[in-house]
Amino acid sequence: MVRWPVSGPSLLAKGGFPRDLLVGGEPACGPSLAAQRRTPSGKTTLYLQAIEELLNRGVAPTNILYATFDHPLLKLIGLDALLKLWREFEPAREGPEYLFLDEIQVAKDWQTWIKHQVDFDKRRRIAVTGSATPLVTDVQE
Repeated sequence: MVRWPVSGPSLLAKGGFPRDLLVGGEPACGPSLAAQRRTPSGKTTLYLQAIEELLNRGVAPTNILYATFDHPLLKLIGLDALLKLWREFEPAREGPEYLFLDEIQVAKDWQTWIKHQVDFDKRRRIAVTGSATPLVTDVQE
């Protein structure tokens, strides 16, 4: 896991990211953030600040995954294969796993996959972002 220098005022400090994703309590799936593609909406910055906060709180870097499905290879392998590869190279440590999945609307059957994770893998906390139209349309179904 690489630490990114995140400059500017923290969106976390302004209450921009749900604290229950970052702290204890019931495992959570959320939030889902939607915005137009390639606009300075702050989604990536928010994720990087959340990851930095988790690292500062002592969460093992191997328990944090940030993946963007803009990448052509991730589009091809899908969510299950991504997690399998992650765990092959980065064995899990004790404690929650934090998944930050960007441009999730590109992944096939992402809604079903997330529901399954929330229902059956209680140690995972999942946050997703995506382009506004596909993400909002798919979530409403």
